[in-house]
Amino acid sequence: MAAGQGFKTFATGDVLSAADVNGYLMQGVLVFADSAERDAEITSPEEGQFAYLKDTDVTTYYTGSAWANLDTTGMTNPMTTTGDVIYSSSGSTPARLGIGTAGQVLKVNSGATAPEWGAAGSSGALTLISTTTLTGTASTITFSSIPSTYENLKIIWSATGADDYVKMTVNGVGTSTYYSQTTTASGSSVSATELLGSTVMYVGVKNALSSGLIDLPNYKRTTMKKTVNAICGRRSGTGANETRVFSFFCTNDATTAISQIDITSDSVFNAGSSFSLYGVS
Repeated sequence: MAAGQGFKTFATGDVLSAADVNGYLMQGVLVFADSAERDAEITSPEEGQFAYLKDTDVTTYYTGSAWANLDTTGMTNPMTTTGDVIYSSSGSTPARLGIGTAGQVLKVNSGATAPEWGAAGSSGALTLISTTTLTGTASTITFSSIPSTYENLKIIWSATGADDYVKMTVNGVGTSTYYSQTTTASGSSVSATELLGSTVMYVGVKNALSSGLIDLPNYKRTTMKKTVNAICGRRSGTGANETRVFSFFCTNDATTAISQIDITSDSVFNAGSSFSLYGVS
């Protein structure tokens, strides 16, 4: 097919040659050197009529009242590989994000400015923030500068010592209003006790052999009071009532995000006692 020759008005009696058919009638989009030639040739355009302008390489169409550019809101395709992703890199500028590797997921980069591929995070995964194993005795274990990058916190502990409560305060404040309620299971007997201490939360009981788990589900929020759930098991002998399980539910009236946790004993924690703080994704 011959190259488009633009627009031609045929008059009565004109001979329709093969060149005319190929150059004019067979072209779906009329081709002109520029808009001036288009306007001079098409003096009465029809709505929906298309015309291509060589000087600007733009396809135009007639709206019914004026010529408009078809390509001004278009986009140059940046894709090169099957599986590529297109995104806006700056305003309306299209950009290509190449396909990732097997197992990767789409994330936002550290500057929150563009997508990127990365390893999939595990919901509920534990990240060790800090751990302490005593080589001597201590009455207080402190976790400070706790990051606010996790959803929840967990403390896993095991300790030996006298038959004492394990207690906790947050943010170095021992004057907040703390509330605790404990349930003790021993064989088939269950009892509940309210421990309305004004300076501590009760989170465990230590003895010859004891260990516990402390959950802080909303530690970084600044619009609600803090809650703590804890469970502790201890074995102080071989009798029927020497093995017990304690559960604790605690609250703190403060709404400040938790950045420091102090765990204390009525007396001391013995050497070998360990305390580990984990962040939960």
